[in-house]
Amino acid sequence: MRNTKEFLSWIIKTARKHGGEAAEVVFTKHRALLKRVHYGNIHQNPAGESYAVNLGIIKKGRYLSDSFTDITPASIEKRIAQMMARVRYLPEAMELPALVPKNAISVANLNTSGFDKETAELKSKNATRVLVTLKELLEKEKIVFSGKMVMGENETWFANSNGVILSQKSSGAILTCYGWRDPYQKPETSSYAASGGTSYQEIEVKRVAEEIIRKHHLQKGKKRLLIVGPGEEAHFDVILEPYALAPMMGFLGSFSFNGLNYLRGISVFSGKLNEEVTGKKFSLFDDPLSYAPQPFDFEGYPRNKTALIEQGVLRGLATDSTLARLLKQEHTAHALPPTARFSGATPSHIVMEISGKAISLEEMVETADAPTIWITKTHYLHMPHFQTAEMTGTTQHGVFLIDRGKINPIYNLRFKQKMFEAFSRIESAGPVTRTYDAWDEGGFAPFFLPTLKIKNFKFLGGTSLEK
Repeated sequence: MRNTKEFLSWIIKTARKHGGEAAEVVFTKHRALLKRVHYGNIHQNPAGESYAVNLGIIKKGRYLSDSFTDITPASIEKRIAQMMARVRYLPEAMELPALVPKNAISVANLNTSGFDKETAELKSKNATRVLVTLKELLEKEKIVFSGKMVMGENETWFANSNGVILSQKSSGAILTCYGWRDPYQKPETSSYAASGGTSYQEIEVKRVAEEIIRKHHLQKGKKRLLIVGPGEEAHFDVILEPYALAPMMGFLGSFSFNGLNYLRGISVFSGKLNEEVTGKKFSLFDDPLSYAPQPFDFEGYPRNKTALIEQGVLRGLATDSTLARLLKQEHTAHALPPTARFSGATPSHIVMEISGKAISLEEMVETADAPTIWITKTHYLHMPHFQTAEMTGTTQHGVFLIDRGKINPIYNLRFKQKMFEAFSRIESAGPVTRTYDAWDEGGFAPFFLPTLKIKNFKFLGGTSLEK
């Protein structure tokens, strides 16, 4: 086989040869360069590439799926034969996916703006230059840092037995930074900042350094306060930076807007379509086309901007072809790969919009008229109750009490909050900023989130590293 198109066509033909009535396949290629920094020293420089096939086959009213990383023809044919041998053990599906027809999406019009050739070359010197610049800026303030810089290239192909073949390339670069003035003696006195883009040249090194330095100045020479004791419950107004919001929105997107969860009655929104679910200031969208575009889903259907919540009213859910039919809702093209379809459908390019005048983080801090917790980042998140969207987690890497014009560092707190109730109490918001997940090493799609000032956030105690 000379190229990827021939390879995908061969997989489809092989599935049909072994008795498949229809088939669809997702083929992904991922290349990445990762540099880790440990207390100012660049100590790792791994790079690698990976390939994966994710295959779905329809036969006798059943949908079979499997994924494999050994992509030699002999191995693939053996796995397909094994898949078909399982047919007689599987129950007939209630609904089968509707394979996208040919010409449902125009290949000529696919958005390729999310690809930067120079970044995709994964040159070590480009990553090193970014890290050295950051190190020099922080060393002027005697701050050491740990973190990472990752650059990568993703290539996604889709094909099915209707003759559809689609492909899309994307690139990305992410810098994350954890800064300490004294990492060995006071590891809890830390700050966090991050930046990223489709190109390494979009990384805002100076802005990252300024954020780290500013938070260190706010902690320098001050004793950390324990404002909530272990096991105590307390309520404070909060300022949540985009770094704190991003992992929360990942959970909420995956579980609350998942069409399968809605159908099963375990989403916080089940039965509430077109009802008010948050305050009227709050709107949420999934926009897979405007930045780091993904113009088709893993069924090959064309994607568009989807309204999830508009001015507080639930307007949409994430669906694939099967869920759209079962829910009798609009097909939003949020299909997961064949082996993940049992998990439903989820949005991945979340954009939050808060109506009213955007104000800066500095203005939120200056105008706080009640004791307010300023949170840089959240960690160790969990959602114990899908039906209420209640989340727990801890603060991390820079948390402060704002009280009567004074700012003091405090010990990390654990929170427990029904998030969509909290979004009904938004007091103000900052400009929308591009925000990346701190742990992401390959999926370079950011969220677009503002800083939020929210009234009456619930906390369940604090922690201390000091003896």
